[in-house]
Amino acid sequence: MTMNSVKRYFALILALCMCMAMCSCSKETVSEDVNDAINVTVHTASSGDISATADYTGEILGAESASIAAKVSGEAKYIAVKEGDFVNAGDTLLTIDAVSYQLAYNQARAAYNSAVSGRKSAEANYNSITGGSTQQSINQLEAALNSAKLAYDNALDVYNKQNALYTMGAISQMEFNTYKTNLENAKLNYDSAKANYEITKNVVANESEHSAKAGVESADAAIQQAKAAMDIAANNLANCTVTAPISGYVSQKNVNKGQMVSAGMGIFAITNLSSVEVAINVTESVIPKIKVGTKATVNVRSAKLENIEGAVSSFNPVKNPATGLYTVKIAIPNENGALKEGMMANLTLITESSAGGITVPSAAIMQSDEDGYYVYIANGETAEKRPVEIGIENDEFTEIISGIDSGDKVIVDGKEYISDNNKKIRIVEE
Repeated sequence: MTMNSVKRYFALILALCMCMAMCSCSKETVSEDVNDAINVTVHTASSGDISATADYTGEILGAESASIAAKVSGEAKYIAVKEGDFVNAGDTLLTIDAVSYQLAYNQARAAYNSAVSGRKSAEANYNSITGGSTQQSINQLEAALNSAKLAYDNALDVYNKQNALYTMGAISQMEFNTYKTNLENAKLNYDSAKANYEITKNVVANESEHSAKAGVESADAAIQQAKAAMDIAANNLANCTVTAPISGYVSQKNVNKGQMVSAGMGIFAITNLSSVEVAINVTESVIPKIKVGTKATVNVRSAKLENIEGAVSSFNPVKNPATGLYTVKIAIPNENGALKEGMMANLTLITESSAGGITVPSAAIMQSDEDGYYVYIANGETAEKRPVEIGIENDEFTEIISGIDSGDKVIVDGKEYISDNNKKIRIVEE
């Protein structure tokens, strides 16, 4: 064996000894670590309020706005406002040349008055037929009928008496025939009077009354038609003056004096900035948590305003097919007018809130596939594992629905080193 071989042999022996020594030390250290208490910090669970929030950026819009279009065509004669002017609801914005509309109204009013006059004539004719000349004719025919009936009754009575005498032979055939002829003539007169009365009353009078009533109804229809035409003309005349439907600032003016405008042409826009809205877009996981009145905090850097309190004023339950998001609007006050339409706002929306529930630091919550959510509770010098059901959670705290009680000391730091083999703990901070 050479000298170099001997040196390599002793070096190998020395290396093996050092490895054995290091392994022995490592085992002793692990053993000591296993038996030592784990330093932990705890938080005492307590009841309190908790909320979850989401941050968004949105554009400020006027809460109330109106686009104003001309309702009639014509020349713009007078323009009362310019962009940026503040107007009150009902203020005049524009007038359109009204000469032709005034003439149309005058004609329609004259036609209406004529229709009213025609109706009065038709009503007078109806009253005359139902309570005047026709009724007088009926009354006369009724009197003639009664007279003919009386004459017939008298002739019948005489005939019956004379018939008895004729039967006894007290009168001649010639005399009896006279009474018989008188009866027949009285019967003919009576039947004729009765027929005239019934025809006049049931046919002529009814037809006259029906015709007169139809005349009144036709006159009523003419009045309604004339009234509708007059109302349309009056409305067109009134629309020659364009007024502000809401109070606010004139944000658009699309017409100049002397310009021809047409019905339906957009000529003004007014925005009310006494209160404004911030429009944001949220995902389908957030929209179920939002309702009208949900609170929010708004910051507008360009206006140097912070922590403005707002609330959801409306939300669209239908997803925007282009973005896949839902639009939500948050109303915020703007009494001093510092917020302008189009400014960008940073918004914190409270998506969930709970009052009086048990809360713990979110860092204390652990999770595994086997156990789900759980925490460790400091029970003296021992850590106790507790499965929990969680509720609302945010960056700092989590609501515990079940699993622990108020006053329990929940382990926050050091929990990662606790295991089934080592639950010995030492509380270093509460």
